[in-house]
This record gives sequence, C-alpha cells and structure tokens, in this order.
Amino acid sequence: SANAKSGLAVGDVILSIDGKKISDARAMAQGFGNDRKAGDKVKVEIQRGEDKKEFTLVLEATSMAMQGRGGGTTSRPYGAQLAGQRENVQNTQGAEGFQTGGVYKSTDAGVTWTRVNSMNPRPMYFSVVRVDPTDDQKLYVLGVTMSASTDGGKTFKSYGNNGVHADQHDLWINPKDPRHMIVGSDGGFYVTYDRMAHWEHVATLPLGQFYHVGLDNRLPYNVYGGLQDNGSWGGPSRTLRGTGPVNEDWIVVNGGDGFVSRADPVDPDWVFAESQDGNVMRRNLKTGEGGMIRYRPRANEPTARYNWNTPYILSAFNPKIIYVGGDRVFRSVAQGTNLRPISPELTKSKRGTLTALAESPKNAEVLWAGSDDGALWVTRDGGAKWENVYDKLGAPAGRWVATIEAGRTVEGRAYVALDAHRSNDDKPYVFVTEDFGKTWKNIGSTLPQFGSTRCLREDPINPNLLLCGTEFAAFASIDRGAHWTKINNNLPTVAVHEFAIHPTQGEVVAATHGRSLWIMDITPLRQMKTESLTAPATLYAPNTAVRAGTEPARGAPYGGGQKKYYGENPPAGAGIYYSLTKPAEKVTLKVVDFEGKTIRELPAKKEAGLHKVQWDLTRPSLRTAFGLQAGTELPEEAMRRPGGLFGSAVPAGSYRVVLIVDGVESSQPLKIESDPNSTSPSIALDEEE
Repeated sequence: SANAKSGLAVGDVILSIDGKKISDARAMAQGFGNDRKAGDKVKVEIQRGEDKKEFTLVLEATSMAMQGRGGGTTSRPYGAQLAGQRENVQNTQGAEGFQTGGVYKSTDAGVTWTRVNSMNPRPMYFSVVRVDPTDDQKLYVLGVTMSASTDGGKTFKSYGNNGVHADQHDLWINPKDPRHMIVGSDGGFYVTYDRMAHWEHVATLPLGQFYHVGLDNRLPYNVYGGLQDNGSWGGPSRTLRGTGPVNEDWIVVNGGDGFVSRADPVDPDWVFAESQDGNVMRRNLKTGEGGMIRYRPRANEPTARYNWNTPYILSAFNPKIIYVGGDRVFRSVAQGTNLRPISPELTKSKRGTLTALAESPKNAEVLWAGSDDGALWVTRDGGAKWENVYDKLGAPAGRWVATIEAGRTVEGRAYVALDAHRSNDDKPYVFVTEDFGKTWKNIGSTLPQFGSTRCLREDPINPNLLLCGTEFAAFASIDRGAHWTKINNNLPTVAVHEFAIHPTQGEVVAATHGRSLWIMDITPLRQMKTESLTAPATLYAPNTAVRAGTEPARGAPYGGGQKKYYGENPPAGAGIYYSLTKPAEKVTLKVVDFEGKTIRELPAKKEAGLHKVQWDLTRPSLRTAFGLQAGTELPEEAMRRPGGLFGSAVPAGSYRVVLIVDGVESSQPLKIESDPNSTSPSIALDEEE
C-alpha cells in the first residue's frame, strides 16, 4: 500500500509537512496538494506513540491530494469536489484514476462495472445517481448543485440549483412524465414540471432538522433553534390570532449550519446562535448590535479546535458570563468578549473536541465538560483544577458525550447521556452521579436497548421528572430514571436531539431532527408521583391560565388555499388534567369561584387513563336560550353549555377546580391572569350583567 511504501503506519499523527504545522485535515490536504506534482519530495513529521519521526515521501500521481489535477480539481476535504471526483476529468487521471470513484455503469445486472465519468461529489454525503426511466442517456447526479448528462454519462453539466436549496439527497422522476421530478434537499422538497427549468418549493410540510432549541421569557415565549444547513431561526411558540404560526413569523438570526441557540433570560432581546466549527455570535434584536464570540489566542498561545456542533452556555448566575467548549473550556465575563481558557486541553486525542458543557445551578464554581472521544471532566473551583471521571461511568471507552445536565437541587448531582452511534453502537447510555462523578448509576437499563441517546434533561420544577430524547422517540421518567415511559403519542418516530423546558409556562419544546419543533404541556407530568399511578383518581393543579390579547393577522387570512402552512396554537383557556386508574361509575368536573358557587360544569370521561379537559374561561350567558334574568340560578343543563358567542368571559382571579369521582371529591386552585402586555379588553360582559 501507499502507507507501506512511505513508512507511515496506521495511528501515526502527522505533525508537520515541510516544516509547516498541521492542525486539521484541510491543512494536511493543502500540504500534500498545493502546486505539487508526481515525483515531488515532501518531508513529513509524525507522532507515533511516545516517539516523533520524520520521513521523506515521494508523491505519486495517484496520491489522494493529486487525483484529477488535470481537471483543475481542488483539494478541499469538505468541498463539493473532493479529490478527483469532479465531473469530466476521467481521461486525465491516469490508469489508476478509477480508484478515485465516479459514475459507473453495468450492462450485466451488476456483475461487471465500467466507469463512465469521474463525477461523484462528496461521496460520503451524496452518491446519488438517477436515470430517466424513459431515456437511459439522461442521468442526474445530486450534490451541492444539481448536474445532468444527456449522453449516457460521458459528460455532465452543472445546472445550478435555480432556487433549490443546496445539498440534494434524493430525486424521484415520474416514470410517466420524466419532466416531472421531486428532489429532497437540506431545504425540504422541491417539484419541477419542466425538467429543472423551474422549481416549486413545497413549504407546506412540518419539516426541519433541528439540532437544538432554546427559549426566552417573553409572553408568549419565543423559541430559537439551529438547523442543518439552514442557519438559526427564532419564532413564536404560539400566536395571538386565530391561526397558528406561519413561516413569515420566523426570523433568521444567523447563517451557516445552525446548532446551539440561546436567549438571555434577563434581557430577551439578546439572542445567541452559532454556525459550524465554533463560530458563536450574539445579536440584539432591538438595536441590531452584536458580535462574534471566539477565542483569539495571544502571542505564543495555541489555536483552538472546535466541534462541528460546538457547546456553549450562559451562566445561570449571570448571563453575561459565557462558557464555550473547544479543545478547552473558554470563559468570558462580558457576553463573549475576550474569551480566555479556564482549563487545560480536555480531550483524549489531538483531534478530539468538547461536545457538552454544564454549570451547576447550585454552585457557579462547579462546571462539567464532555468530549467526542470519551472524556468527562468536572471542576469544583471554577476551572482551577479538573478531574476526568469518564472511566468511572462503566461505559465503553471513547463514546461521544451528548449532554450533561447538572442537578438543580443537589450540588453533586449530574446526568450524562452518551450518543454512541458513531462507534457502531446504538445502545442508550444515561447515567447519574450524586457525588461529583466519583460513583455513577446506570439509569438507562429500562430504556429500549436500541436507538442512541441524544439528550437528557431534568425538569426545573420537579427534579424527579426527567426527559430523554433518543434516535427514535422521547421518554419520560417520574422517578429519576428508575423507570421510563415512551411519551411520543402524536409525535412522529423521529430523532429528538434536545429539550427546552419552560420554567413557568408548564411546557417543553422538543427539537427533532427531521420533523421540526414540537411543544407539549407537562403540567401533569410535573405532579405525577408513584401514588398517582395507584390512587383511584388524581386531580392535578392546573397551570396559571393567561387570557391573552389579540394581534393582527399576517399573510393572507382569507382564501389562502391548501399551500399555506400554519403551525398549531394550543387551545385557549385552562387545561385541566385528572387521571383514573380504573373506570368510574360517575365523574363530575366543575369550576367554582371564591364563594364556592359553580361557574362552569365541564364534560368528564369515566375511562381509566390520563384525561385533559379544556376550559375556555367563560361561563354560560344569562340571556341564552333559557331566557333567565340576572341573579337567577341556572339549571344544570345551562351550566354545561359552552361559552363562545353565547357566554361571557370570567374575570381574572382565583378559582377552584373540583373533581368528584364516585362520590369522592378533590379540588385544586386555578389562577387566571390577564396578559400584562395586552391593551385589548380582557372581559366582554353580557348587557344584563
């Protein structure tokens, strides 16, 4: 092999080429490929174990960096023209050119193959060839841009994307009319009816590859998230109008690939986002000011390595303090300005990077950091001294640390989730420590033993409630990981990469990698205990209900057709939850005021299970079909009538929800508030009232 000829061995780490330091794969490719030709000699310094060695290599025409030079190809390892795999240079690559890949054709059902073109852009990411089902001379190859051949693959021409998002991954050609094609890319689905001359973006599907989600403290709150190849966006969790969120409600915060997104909990106008390789930024949505957040080494200081998906956090004690993880942990006390290292290099190898950071909400001096090559560190003095506790987990070596969640009520507690799928290991790995990592308990044994674990988060209100996102589903535990229950319900089977739990609104937002963002009310989950699963009936305290104002409609509210996408708003009013462990003979659910007078009787189910009843915060009207005067006691039937046009809104204040199951009564307080940001009337009383 080429390595054997050169004297290099598997595991060698290249330190320099012709005296120039090599810090990453891009620099190595440039060192071998820039303006070099076959026969050139190159001095390479390597690290082999504890020893450093130097070799003089003679480049061959088939070296990876030189393949396809006759076609003018570049050597960018992350470019669309990796090595010699660009189009139409197959005749200039020499006898060994077929080793560089390309488009191959078989006429005997795959027994033998012949390369017809050198084109195969970035094969680990694309490698998609489609043939016109009515004309085998027409071929399509997907990549960063779309390319086609009309001569059976002898020549390919890039047609650009013509409005289609870059990075295409699949293509369907209508067998009855090949002018009609559908392409799937990093931007969604696109349809053409004239063989790529024009494209229609099918923006009516809830699709989005979110890596992360963060929330602000507005009312209603906004969600921010980073998406694969679509930058970082922010939008409302709900709207104050009849329809749910539309695409026009969302703003672009940052470009590139989008990853970790956060909002300042004190000043929500400040939002933070990042693109790949540690390019973190801040932006003020009101003033437009902002800047990059990046470590800038001083003289004689080493540069930093960053993961594609770089972790960073805002301190729970002061959001002006920001921590960023590269090969070390960096800290700024001024919103990211002047980042300085507070740790030594924390990765196991010179190619590793940090992938998870956490700060203890109990003690600002306690920080955690995890890497993509199997390291897990903790410091208890703000970064002066760090201890690697990965080997105490009881997990296989070298696994990717996906998330670290520091306990909110116990200083020494932390949860760790490992995502091992890159190591050909799809098992879930979640652990908890109570003593700063000295000992760990595996709490993933009751999870399905397939589907890697992407994240684990602790509820900020109830520390016994944990949420775990895996490759295929979302899970919840009400006993700190002793038992897990799948909670997908209507959530599609999709990878859940992150959870963001709102501390006061009783909701959790799941960032899914494929089906965008989903919101769930976790009010009953927060209150569930072991006793709730055995008691005949349990009524859960409702979350505070807010009667929000209204806002003008956006887009075309009348006759928008079927190609207008609308997100879902939660139902207005108060959600009331109760559970039954067995069927009941009679169930009554009502709302009473501070005097104990019944305001509204609500429909209630008698089947076993968890039930939700939505109250629209209205009471029956005194002037409806019953023709009653003010002060007249309403018959039972009237109390069950919905409010709407025939009812009136109840005023803000304190109420009680009363549940009676087979004669046994329980009650919970319910508070109604008016939106402090609303200037619209909160109550519309009947004329007689």
